[in-house]
Amino acid sequence: MLKHTGRQWFFDSEEDVRRFLLESRIEPGSVWWCGNEGPKGGPGMREMSISRSHAGGMGLHRSVAMVTDGRYSGATRGPCIGHSARRQWEGGANLRGPKW
Repeated sequence: MLKHTGRQWFFDSEEDVRRFLLESRIEPGSVWWCGNEGPKGGPGMREMSISRSHAGGMGLHRSVAMVTDGRYSGATRGPCIGHSARRQWEGGANLRGPKW
């Protein structure tokens, strides 16, 4: 997954990601953007391994990428980017609109 063309999904919390996964609406080749889990989110800087484990159980760990301002453990599999900056908190560019 060095290059991606596909659908993107934006979430405001890990709980939103899990609800979405349980409804099985995510498609292989998608990218999830999960915000509000880093140092400027809540509570603390959460580890996003639960969402990635759900994706792995669904066989999507190699075909779905996840970007978050949260963190990952060493057990995380698949294409993941953590510790991403939420620039709009500091008055910078907003990547999605008013929420994220």
